Amino acid sequence: MKRQLVGYALWAVVMGVFFMVPGMMVLAVVPLTVLALGFLLEPPKGISVERTLPGRGIGPGEEIEVSLRVKATKGIGLIVLREVPHPGLAPQGELRWFLFKGLRPLETTLKYRLKAEAWGHLRIRRTEALSLNPLGIRSSWGVYGNESVLNIGLPANVITMHGKGLKQRGLPGSRTALKGAASMDFKEVRRYQPGDSVKSINWKATARTGQAMANEYEREARGTVLLIIDASPDTEPGRVGGTYSRAVELASLLTGHLLENEYHVGLYLLGKGKFVLPSSGSKHLRRIIHEMVSGGGGYSRWKGLDEAVKSIADQITHYSPTILLITSVNPLREVSLKRGVYTLRGMYRSRTPLLIVDITGDRGTGTGTLENIEKKAIRKVLIGHGSRVVVWDTGTASAEAMASLVLGMIA
Repeated sequence: MKRQLVGYALWAVVMGVFFMVPGMMVLAVVPLTVLALGFLLEPPKGISVERTLPGRGIGPGEEIEVSLRVKATKGIGLIVLREVPHPGLAPQGELRWFLFKGLRPLETTLKYRLKAEAWGHLRIRRTEALSLNPLGIRSSWGVYGNESVLNIGLPANVITMHGKGLKQRGLPGSRTALKGAASMDFKEVRRYQPGDSVKSINWKATARTGQAMANEYEREARGTVLLIIDASPDTEPGRVGGTYSRAVELASLLTGHLLENEYHVGLYLLGKGKFVLPSSGSKHLRRIIHEMVSGGGGYSRWKGLDEAVKSIADQITHYSPTILLITSVNPLREVSLKRGVYTLRGMYRSRTPLLIVDITGDRGTGTGTLENIEKKAIRKVLIGHGSRVVVWDTGTASAEAMASLVLGMIA
């Protein structure tokens, strides 16, 4: 617009000089006046946006209504608003609006609907707003309001309470611990680690060394299991029925059962780099469930098994856990899996305490003959390096059946 007005003014001046017509030069005053007016007029300012979300709980597949209360107190012109929800919140219509602010203050309410197609803590970013004055010469852009978080409930196939639903799902709900009761024999004094109980702090050693120290007791009677869950973007974290959703379903069943049987269970999320120290108890189950579902939309990249093993090598050496990796074996992960298995084999020397659950049958994993051949070849190599691999075809086997199988292999 600005270039057009300046071009028209120059054209009028040139034509007036060339043809010696003063009236043509006077015409140049018109676009210049409009241009000056455009510079003087301020675009809409004093914008505020207040977003209102439903206060009730929301489940996967439900639609919700979101309202935006928009105000603008200064300036004149056009306001273009845009909402950017989490990919798991599918908009039911266009999320862009055009509003005109005149001489009076603007105040209006906009409404739109979202459908929850994922679960977890899903965010709606701050509202974007572009302001233009009537001639489009001056503009401003900004984000307004607060970021919102929608807590979408878990699918019904994920247990959320200690022991609840285990018997109904074909798993033993409670029995004597597979490895007996925990020993309370003193082992050593070591540095305090995040996740240790405050009761374990050795205050005398702490005062003597100037560092937080904790007592450690022998835990020969309890096994330790470390769950490594693949949360890379291609597993579609948050999507109901996706590979990650299947992994969470299986992991929640396994965790509930192992904790009931006095095992210590830890968690590492590939892609997020989140590590939860092995512990026990119903509160620990809730924490593990929370960590698995809080990511909702996926993470930036695939972080391989080899990188995970290196980042928590000290904890693996300390706890000597049985490691359970739940992922989808494919050529993309081949190199990382081989390196990770080889590293673990060196750490444990005589054995590789790694059990890999290979999830197949979900959308995006592929069922073509070539891919099946590649997956079988990779699994054969991993088994040759000392790990155990079990295939979970989600189209034919339930999570309960797979959990029973895995529990038998862990025991």
